[in-house]
Amino acid sequence: MEVWWEVAPQTVFITIIPALVILLHDHVTSHHSILPRMGDIASKTAVLCHALNCKLQCVKRTPSPPEVYTNSKNNPELIPINIVSKQELFETSDFIICTLPGGDLTYHFCDEASLNSMKLDAVLISMGRGTCVDEEALIKILEKKRIAGAVMDVFKTEPLPQESPLWTLDNVLLSPHNADLVENIVGDGLQVFGERLNEYMQGQPFKSIVDKQAGY
Repeated sequence: MEVWWEVAPQTVFITIIPALVILLHDHVTSHHSILPRMGDIASKTAVLCHALNCKLQCVKRTPSPPEVYTNSKNNPELIPINIVSKQELFETSDFIICTLPGGDLTYHFCDEASLNSMKLDAVLISMGRGTCVDEEALIKILEKKRIAGAVMDVFKTEPLPQESPLWTLDNVLLSPHNADLVENIVGDGLQVFGERLNEYMQGQPFKSIVDKQAGY
């Protein structure tokens, strides 16, 4: 655990998957990484997992195939990502990376039945919103060693209460909702704000639109 917390903040997000190699005493070659839906976070995660030779699958609210490309400046390639059902997602994955936003549509997407259907050596990674995971059900499953473990950056209640059993489990890695803590987080945020401000001032349509019905 000490090694995990000594990782520099700007590399935590990138090293989530390699850290699991230590947890599982395995390697990630040919493993399936499953990403529920393909938003901005999931797309960035897919690029990292692809570099680790993971096979990628996702669940999407819309049927359109995900378009995620490698970071190559000269010749970016389309990353192959299969669309699967929620049931197949939980039953076949080695790593489930939940990057879902909060809201009624995503509440307890990772529910007790789905978590119980995971493979015995599978790992859940939660770094979207804590409400997307049935935390009480997950704790029971982790206590019984029903799955290999969990990596949690977000929680139902934040900060995570001191009395939470998650603090004492030996098959859990915890971080304080800072998976986005990259080196230039403030600069990146200001750049996005500036782009939206310019669009507003020039009367142009916004490139980033919030769907009020979906909640994100």
